[in-house]
Amino acid sequence: MAALARAISPLPPSVWWELGQSILICTPRSVADDCERLVGYLQPAPRVEGAGMIPPREPFLLVANHLQASNLWIGWVAATITAAVARARDRDTRNLHWVVLSEWRWFELGRLWVPNPVSSLIFPRAARCWGLIPMPSRPTDVAGRAAAVRRMLAFLGQGHLPHSATGEPVALSPEGRASFALLEALPGTGSLLHMVSRLGIPLLPAGGFPSEGRLVIRFGPPFRLESPPTGDIDGWARRRVMAAIARLLPPTMWGAYTSMVEGPADGS
Repeated sequence: MAALARAISPLPPSVWWELGQSILICTPRSVADDCERLVGYLQPAPRVEGAGMIPPREPFLLVANHLQASNLWIGWVAATITAAVARARDRDTRNLHWVVLSEWRWFELGRLWVPNPVSSLIFPRAARCWGLIPMPSRPTDVAGRAAAVRRMLAFLGQGHLPHSATGEPVALSPEGRASFALLEALPGTGSLLHMVSRLGIPLLPAGGFPSEGRLVIRFGPPFRLESPPTGDIDGWARRRVMAAIARLLPPTMWGAYTSMVEGPADGS
């Protein structure tokens, strides 16, 4: 908790009070406007590279590393990415909808999965407040995961919600848990990304890393998983996507995908 307090300390108490009230009563807010405002408190200011890679109008699925370090809270990374996307997009499609966990696990006892009660209270409210996409944390909640995928597709313009008229960008981290160096993407994320790509939605890679005391966000060129692989589609797609993210990071952060970056350009 002390590390988290240091990480979020740039914000004055009045801002946390304002945001906390909105979360508790589920007041709708613009995630783009809020992130642009919050990132302004970071010193030194983050540096954004490759913002010209961000499609200004069409929907896309952003894939990023789940960076967290001792003095760098993952929330600041997500906020800086969100603010950069907002500045590059048309006004009516500037909100970035992150796929987030619906709650944290507290502990497991045999087959009993017990959530953290604080996260179970706050996370769903924050998701409604900022238009996030809660993904169930419990492995057995298959119906909830399917509903989250449908909501994601609707934001991308592939469903039957109001967002489907034009489509809006969505973001996720294939690793699903925070670290400094890259971890292996969670099983199943490759199949999901492959399905989205086959619908014609581009994938936009983004890498976050610290450099000389400053947060750097680097965007790469959008791409699609168009080459139909044989065999393990999920594994192939995960390697392809994570290699694209790794190439935006310093070598010390390549982690589980070092051989993919040093190997074939297609990450296969």
